[in-house]
Amino acid sequence: MSRPFQHPALTSDIRAALNLPRDADPAARAKANPAMQWVTDHHAEKHIFQALALTTTPKPIADASGRPSMWLCPPPGGMGNHVGILITADPQGNIRCVASNLITQPIQDSKATLPDTTPDAISALRSKDDTQRLIQQAVNAACMANMDQVQKLCAESQRFKTTALFLVVVTDGPPLVFMTTLVIQGPRQPNPKLIFTGKVLP
Repeated sequence: MSRPFQHPALTSDIRAALNLPRDADPAARAKANPAMQWVTDHHAEKHIFQALALTTTPKPIADASGRPSMWLCPPPGGMGNHVGILITADPQGNIRCVASNLITQPIQDSKATLPDTTPDAISALRSKDDTQRLIQQAVNAACMANMDQVQKLCAESQRFKTTALFLVVVTDGPPLVFMTTLVIQGPRQPNPKLIFTGKVLP
């Protein structure tokens, strides 16, 4: 299946988080992640999905009927690597977005500071190494206040052999962060022939 993160029949934390700011229920909208609120306010969803298409290779996991029930995103660069997306907008509203799938787990560092992530600095990036370094530094600095969540997320990603996502939105204020494991849930298609409920006898 091409681009499962965008497929309307499939669900993921990313799609759910992007849909929440547009929910008809004000109470639901109030729970929207600030980073995803910024993305939807700036109509930058296509940048997020394109970044995921470039940095992930979702692999289907079949159910007992042989039909895909979920997709995992094994790290292309090997276990321990994750996806980082850095996104911002210039004063005219033009989006600047860079991504890498070679981001390592953020570590506790009291000296970590957000690097120059202005639109001009992002536009001036010329090499893959400089781009990866900038994203890694931005992820490290932006995640410092959420290290418990980072550790749980990376442990979950390793257990399920998938990748974690660290999305950092650069604004005029503190950076906004959205993080999740990259797992896509397939449509629920139970096979009656494989359903069992009853007594088990040796």
